[in-house]
Order: sequence, then C-alpha cells, then structure tokens
Amino acid sequence: MDMTSVYRTTGVTGHPHCQPPSTLAGIKATIRRLQLHHLPQASSYTAHLVRILDTVPASISCSSSRLLTRADPQRTLYPDTITAIAHIPLHCVTTFTVPALFLDAVLGQVKLMKGEQHSVHSFTVHAKTPRDETVTIADIRSLLKSLPLDTIQTIEQITPHQFKTLWRAFQGERGRISFNAKFLYLEEDRKLLIMNPSFAHEGFVVLLSRLVSSFLSTLSHGEHMFGFIVATNMGLRYTNGNNIRRMAKPDFQVLIENIHSGKFTPKWIGEVSFTVSPTVTRNNLRQVIAHQPHVDLAFMIIIKEDPKWASPGSENDSEALHQLRSQPLLTHEEFVLNVGDDFGSVVKGGFAWISIQEIKFELYLRSSSGSLVIDDARQDEHSAYGTLYPNTNDKMLDIDLLLLDGSNNLRDSLVLEMEGSDASAASIGRVRQSMANLAIDWDLVLLSYRVALLTAAYQRYEEWHQSNNSDSEWEEEHTTDSSSAED
Repeated sequence: MDMTSVYRTTGVTGHPHCQPPSTLAGIKATIRRLQLHHLPQASSYTAHLVRILDTVPASISCSSSRLLTRADPQRTLYPDTITAIAHIPLHCVTTFTVPALFLDAVLGQVKLMKGEQHSVHSFTVHAKTPRDETVTIADIRSLLKSLPLDTIQTIEQITPHQFKTLWRAFQGERGRISFNAKFLYLEEDRKLLIMNPSFAHEGFVVLLSRLVSSFLSTLSHGEHMFGFIVATNMGLRYTNGNNIRRMAKPDFQVLIENIHSGKFTPKWIGEVSFTVSPTVTRNNLRQVIAHQPHVDLAFMIIIKEDPKWASPGSENDSEALHQLRSQPLLTHEEFVLNVGDDFGSVVKGGFAWISIQEIKFELYLRSSSGSLVIDDARQDEHSAYGTLYPNTNDKMLDIDLLLLDGSNNLRDSLVLEMEGSDASAASIGRVRQSMANLAIDWDLVLLSYRVALLTAAYQRYEEWHQSNNSDSEWEEEHTTDSSSAED
C-alpha cells in the first residue's frame, strides 16, 4: 500500500459538526470542534493531535472511545506521548481520512482490523530487544505469519539487550509488515512471550475503561489544564531496581494529565490474564507496580477458558463441522444465530468456539503506610478477591468497596495536582465537593462481555475457515511494497 493512501475509522456522519476532513488542518479543526461542542470535560489537546482511532466495536455500546495521538514525522516520540482517550457519543463520530504516515504508534504498528468489527491492536512491549542472531527478525516474522488466535509462542533465553536489538530491527520493518501480536518480555525469566489475542482478552478491559471514563467525566472542574486519561495498551516508562529505563504496556491505566507540567501520572494499573497464566500476569503486574510510587490501585481480571483454545482438528471431525467448513464464510450476523444460551460458551457446527468457565477479580489498594502489595494470598482491608462468573459471589462487594476507595483517591489526587498550580479556588472546590462515585453494574458488564465473546468466537471461526489460504495470499494482505513505503 502506498504511503499516500489512507486508512479510515468508521462512524456515523451527518452531524453538523461531523464533516469528514481531508487535510491535517481539517483534522485538527474537527478535533477542536468535537472538544468544544461535545467534550467539555476533556483535556486541552495540543496542535499535534491528528487522528482518532476506534477502540470499541460499535456492537458493544451506543458510544465509542477514541484514541487521540500525536503526529511524529521524525518518529522520535514514544507511546507515552499518547495524550487522551475521550468518551465521544456515537452520533458525534465522524469519518476521518488520515494520511498513512500518521498511523505509526511509534513503538508498534497500528492497524485497523478488517471487517465490520473495528478495534485497534498494536505491539505490547515489556522491556526492550535481540543483539546476536540466535533469534532473527525473519524468525519472528515467520512466526507471526502463522500465529493462531489466543495462543502463546515462547522464546527462551532472551536477554534484555537481545530484546532491545530485536525490537529495533522491527522498527526497520515498519511500513512493510503489520500484525496484531502482543509481546510480553519477562526480564527475570529471560523469556519473550508472543500472543495473538482475540476480543475475549481485549473486550473486558475495554468495557471497564468505558465505565471508568464515564465516572471520571463527572468530576467537573472547568480547568482544561487538568484531566484524566483512561487508556488501554499505552506505554508506561519506569526505572527498574538496576536504574535501567524500561517500558511496559499494561492492559489498563488511569492517569492524571497536568498540561502545566507536561506530566502524566499513572494512578491505576490493571492487567487481564487470559492466554497467559495468572501467575505470570501477577508477576508482571508486581514488577511494574514496584517502580510506580504514585499508583494507588492495581487489579487483575482472570478469565479462565477450559479447555484451552485449539482450532478444530481431525479429532473434532463431524458432519456438522464439515458442512460449516465447506460452505461460504458466514457473516458475523449469520454466525451468532443459534449458538446456544450459555454465557461462556459459543457453539456452532457442534464445536465450542469459546468456552469461558470462570471470571475472577483481584484488586489491591495502596495502604496508608505507602505499600501496594500484589499477592493473591494477602487477606486485609487493602485487598479484595471476587468471582463474577459463573456465579457472582458476595466477595464482589469487597471489590466494589475498594473501587469506591480508589475513586475517592483519584479525586483527592486531582485536587492535589490543581492546588500545586494556578487553578482557581472555585475549580478546586468543585472537584473536592463532587459527590460522584464509581458504581459498576456487573450484570450489565457481563451482558456486554457476552457480545465480546461472540465477536471472539467469530474471529476464531473466521481464522479456521480461511486457514487454507496460501502464503502468497497472506503476504498480499499483510505486507506493503517496500519501494512504495519509502515514497
């Protein structure tokens, strides 16, 4: 694809303030109009904000979050320069035509998924990449070419320096290959985990992000120099115990934005355990939290699928499955008809395309003594563990109470940020006196997550149905001509 070609994010046009811009100036002007007319609670955006990307499929809700990023022609910025995720009503969403130059998310290749369901996927990087040739860019590229959904490939004995070098090699691939994989580097174990997540992993945290965003929008203060960012898969830099700079990309973050100082201060961090085991996910969360003294709340969502996903094989052969394979690819709407009523299971052609057995929460709050301990064996007033599915237990009330404490801490933290600047006393008073609380309707969350599971099951079915595509077809879909990429 030529670099002068465009990607589009899809939405509903026709609103008086939703004229599709065709130039960079037009994009900036449209963002300003959206902010002025529809986002009074949002932060002030710089002149570098150039594009809006979908993060929530339209089927999940009547509203959509949009990711605003900065242009970086020299590619010198990092993912933590992403400045806002705003809650924009669907009727205000325009169709943006954006030069492909601005689609770089700097440390990851951003790509809109094909088809009617759109979401943003990029690399998730935890640390850095290979120096010697034990693992080459060609090896990883070959692996990504055939990496099935919701599976893990593990590369052993990868040193931090090797990971750093390998990642730099990926930067040279930018514009020639795109992929949806997530990278998780476990520095202590010297392991590189590569995953290709479906919406079963991404969907839950996106839903939670939308609910938290809605709550934070009620903390009205009239000061556009302050605000909150609710982000998924956004870069977070930290310094480890050896005084070495590292970067993580948690599944979920809440940050306070202070335009006066140019700071983004993380306050909440969350991870989802789905493909990766709870132990590995917990250790990774613990490693990141250890170097984030301002984080007040951390959580883990554990989604257990049993049996673990594997595409249908010869042992699953049946007449119904054979018929499903031989007929043309079903649309999403056709696929989700008559797939059963069980919340966690989606059955089509006599085969379970997804089988969620359990959804659990772990939540940890920083204590008054300053400690934030990530330990599933911990039992005190600063930790809570609850089960949401198959049966919501009474312990979810403990989760709700700690979320309430955490939301109060967010309010107090915003007040402190404002008091340290020239914010007006009236604005500070409005935040301090706000009676808004974070209350989550878990039944509604489950209802929405069922839609995400249907989408994930369809993704798996689509991959299976098209698995006999030739290598040349894959290359044609996933690569860009290198000569045109340099134009």
